[in-house]
Amino acid sequence: MYDWRQERTIFRYVLGRQSDYDTPWSEADIVYTPMNIGGNHWVMIGIDLVEGDLTVWDSLQAITPLEDLEKALKPMCTIIPVILHWSGMLALRPILHTVPWRVRRCTVPQQAGFTDCGIFCVRFFEYDVTGSKMDTLIQSNISLFRRQYAVQMWARRPFF
Repeated sequence: MYDWRQERTIFRYVLGRQSDYDTPWSEADIVYTPMNIGGNHWVMIGIDLVEGDLTVWDSLQAITPLEDLEKALKPMCTIIPVILHWSGMLALRPILHTVPWRVRRCTVPQQAGFTDCGIFCVRFFEYDVTGSKMDTLIQSNISLFRRQYAVQMWARRPFF
């Protein structure tokens, strides 16, 4: 069996000691991460460090039934509370529980095709972090968003 306590990188992220991520999770309410489901679909995951659950923004819910999503996220729902315990964060936030966390799926705009989940995934992050309404996250704007990301990558800086 793999011993997560020996994996120091994950703890450096949680404690804010990783060179590319210096904010400790104790100072965050949500930690965001994209996740690939089934090898062909991207969703945005919010590790909710206030409520103790995983929030999922999924732009193509028709191909990802909730029970499949919960099955895919079961390892994450189980290991996150353990990592928080081993890192000492549960002592800082005693309201968080050590039992496997639940999965909560948001009601979000849905994509029309099968190739835009990556763009929707990144936009879900941007909209949530900035507290923006998702009324402009519509299929007809996806090509514009792709061009915006291309310009941002070329300029090597985000514009949001």
